[in-house]
Amino acid sequence: MNARTLAAAVLVVVLGAACWFFASGHVEEPVAPPPAVRTDPAAPSPLAPLPPRERSPAAAEPTAADERVVVVRVVEKETKSPIVAATVALIADDLVPREATTDASGVARVSGPAGADGERLLVRAAGFSSQFAYANSNDVDVTVEMARGIAVAGVVLETDGRPIAGARVVHRRGGEDEDCLAESYPPLAEATTGADGAFRLEGLRSDRPAGISVSASRHVAKSARWDPAAPVRVEIRLDRAGRITGVVLDPTLAPAAGASVYAYQSESIDPVGAPIDEDVTSDASGRYEIDGIPFVGAWTIVASKAGFAYALRGEVVVDAAHQEVSCDLLLRPLARIEVVVVDAAGAPVEEGTVSYQTVGERAGVKLDADGRCVLELGDPGACRIQVETPRHPFFETDATCASGETTPLRIELAEGVTVAGVVVDDLGHAVPQAEVEVQGHVGRDGQWFDRATTSGDDGAFRVQGLGAQVYAVKASAAGHGEATVSDVVAPADGVRVVLRRHGRVTLRLRAPDGIPTSEDCMVTFTGRDAPHLRLTSGWTDGRVSTSLPSGRWFVAVHKSGHVRVQHPFEVSPGAETSIGEIVLQEGVGLNCVVRDAAGEPVTDAQVVVSRIDGAIVSSQRVDETGAISDRQLAGRYRVAVSRKKRELATREVELRDGEETNLEIVVPE
Repeated sequence: MNARTLAAAVLVVVLGAACWFFASGHVEEPVAPPPAVRTDPAAPSPLAPLPPRERSPAAAEPTAADERVVVVRVVEKETKSPIVAATVALIADDLVPREATTDASGVARVSGPAGADGERLLVRAAGFSSQFAYANSNDVDVTVEMARGIAVAGVVLETDGRPIAGARVVHRRGGEDEDCLAESYPPLAEATTGADGAFRLEGLRSDRPAGISVSASRHVAKSARWDPAAPVRVEIRLDRAGRITGVVLDPTLAPAAGASVYAYQSESIDPVGAPIDEDVTSDASGRYEIDGIPFVGAWTIVASKAGFAYALRGEVVVDAAHQEVSCDLLLRPLARIEVVVVDAAGAPVEEGTVSYQTVGERAGVKLDADGRCVLELGDPGACRIQVETPRHPFFETDATCASGETTPLRIELAEGVTVAGVVVDDLGHAVPQAEVEVQGHVGRDGQWFDRATTSGDDGAFRVQGLGAQVYAVKASAAGHGEATVSDVVAPADGVRVVLRRHGRVTLRLRAPDGIPTSEDCMVTFTGRDAPHLRLTSGWTDGRVSTSLPSGRWFVAVHKSGHVRVQHPFEVSPGAETSIGEIVLQEGVGLNCVVRDAAGEPVTDAQVVVSRIDGAIVSSQRVDETGAISDRQLAGRYRVAVSRKKRELATREVELRDGEETNLEIVVPE
């Protein structure tokens, strides 16, 4: 496992561990809750499903040095006319969104931080569908085109039909990339129900379904889906729900403000699937309130705060007879382990990561230059300690640390062994600058481990600091394929990794009139043992040229309204293969309807169109009318109808230039 793998768990922050429960004046010893992960820059990836996430830190104001001004031009997609009074929000993680409004020329100037990975722009305007766009870190001038939007009317009701006033209706799914946006981002559209439970959600796209979420006090939140293909008034009924309240205290019994609290169903094996997917934060007096708790019985409540160990969990029952319950939580002092890591000679190990794992927590920290670090456990008790460094074998041991105590731990790492060898091509020539990885499974849980290097000018490589065990050696290089030598037992010398040279394939595309073309063409290369390689642009004058691994391939060319082209070829190592010219042919329309013996449309069938030689050209599922349509065919084809992989009927059809063929296929019951 390398540092990049360890950093992956930064994205998931959850609570867990055992929690103190004191209701009616007594404390109950808990059973360990499901595993959780604490925030840490070097935390390893979780191995098990995780409970709901801990709330992110409060949004911070950027400093003046981070500020930049992004000029956003908002125009109508069809006419390119400026859109006046559009709201533009610049959004970056953990920062307060910055907003501006477009002027008479459709321009807004948004002041905001220059994030390393760029930011999102959310643009909203009356009568248009809300639009997300990206502003890269170097962008200072962005144009956003907005399509006309539509409004969705609906009503939110109790299960018995009574209206619910003040319900919040939110649309978050949409945009060009169809992201399902995080709760921290502003929604694409939102509305609040009136006294009659009615709402009107503005700014939705008319060309795709919209996901809608609805929440209301003392009700279970619910999601719905609005489909523009069936534009009817949306009706959403919410179940009644309960509420959990309480106070979070620190170990001195003082109110713990800013503590994160969440609840999950006690009998839930996977807390991620629990209805509560967002935690709450305690106020200045330590009080918290979790609303919208379904009447399902037993619930577990968990609390945490930076600088303290997790509270022992609380257990309550929420049902129709107990609609509002109270549960106070007491945070515990952290458990600390002071670690010093030395090598076989007793010298401090200056670089590496020390991580730990308990029943409910995993995290890690980097070693200081003196080989020391301090582990702060939010889940005190028994834990497993793991050490990874660039020059020593993977190491793990067990330790125990109680809440409020500091435990010293000295770790001595053994000298590692070496795997060395050379990377060559299929002619036996050295491959310099090849990426070489030694990969294996280490530790009691068999976790993934890899250590990388680069081959020298002579193709030689050496990877040190390994444990004496079995590894795989994987190598790759530009212009070459990948290769892996398995079952290498360390220490090992003379490992030889052979990379086959790539070849190059060229072709030229022409339109039916003979003019070179690249517009709207998708060229796909598919190998027998390789993934698809798609080229949608990047060539000129219709010429396509790309590097491919050696072996058997075929190229497929797709252009709207033209016949699909498939051409087999073979690539030899280090050689260039010319396919020549591919002249595209205008397609002929095929409309096929599948019916049963009574003349009713069949809606669960698959229609496969293949050439007479058996090569499949297309495969489509029929729509609600039992029909499919294809405009990329010409010549003689076999049309087969199947259901659940069983062929029901076939027809042969000849598609001629200038003619559109309508085909009806009747299948047995």
